[in-house]
Amino acid sequence: MTDLRQIFLRAAQPQDYTACRRLTNQVANREGFGFVSAVTFNDFAKRQANDPRYILRVAADSDCNIVGYVRALALSNSQQITIHEICRDVAWKGQGVGSRLLADVEAIARQKNIPKLFLKTPAGIRAHAAYQRFGFVALGTEPRPPKADGRPSRSLVHFEKRLER
Repeated sequence: MTDLRQIFLRAAQPQDYTACRRLTNQVANREGFGFVSAVTFNDFAKRQANDPRYILRVAADSDCNIVGYVRALALSNSQQITIHEICRDVAWKGQGVGSRLLADVEAIARQKNIPKLFLKTPAGIRAHAAYQRFGFVALGTEPRPPKADGRPSRSLVHFEKRLER
């Protein structure tokens, strides 16, 4: 494994989709993820070059292997950035990749004078503790209707981090 200091962050490119999808599909990551479509990923990758509201960043090691990514969108009223997905390679668990990605989004928010970060995740996932360590506060839970086949759906927990100006 590469030293975390050798991890670099960069804007994602459409060709990064396969590597990011691989991370999302790792068994240990499946509890918190839905479907990350190539269309959505590629749309963000292309739009971020011309529209600063779109954020799609990857973390890569010194061999250029993608070990994490984050996808987020700033509201047009500039009051919050919503983090839609954040994921890191399970081999890098506990190594700070997720924190680096969150810090990158926070730095973008501060640069744009956006006062808060927002995310929502399925209830009961292990990542909640990491979000709280990073300064996110759980705001509440959003119940979800049952799935089409009648099975229950997990509620979503809303998290927010207010940034001092």
